[in-house]
Amino acid sequence: MTAGPGVLARVVLAAGLAAAAAGCTGGTGGSGPGDGATADEAVDARNEAVLDAVGRRLEQRRDLTSLDLSWGRSLGVAPGAVVRASCDGCDEQALADTAARLVWLSEVDPLESLNVEVVDVSDGGTAVAGGYVSDDGERLVELYGERPVPTDG
Repeated sequence: MTAGPGVLARVVLAAGLAAAAAGCTGGTGGSGPGDGATADEAVDARNEAVLDAVGRRLEQRRDLTSLDLSWGRSLGVAPGAVVRASCDGCDEQALADTAARLVWLSEVDPLESLNVEVVDVSDGGTAVAGGYVSDDGERLVELYGERPVPTDG
């Protein structure tokens, strides 16, 4: 896969996770297959659009070589966002913090978990950012500011 002027960037939104989660909601606890699916699908579509906008902002970096953003929910996993990126010769912790801040300050909701990982392909360095709102909410607010939407953590 190649892209223009040395920048390879692709954004993958979690349609598969959202579809799997929607499939899991029907048939549990006596619910019918359509119960809640419309509301969940609307939330999924809104969050995917928000993450798409975050991805467009991150793609402006010249050192970015790949980018995957996803939002989803599934049984046993807190609803949240995952960002995986790679860069060539970047400050991977700064990029991880930037990505985490952009998602944190976005209107993705619900956001109970935020998991960011960045790898610098030039030296193999890896950085992570984010956390679980229930455990790390105060730290996330200190690092990135108040969320524009209420959190339950």
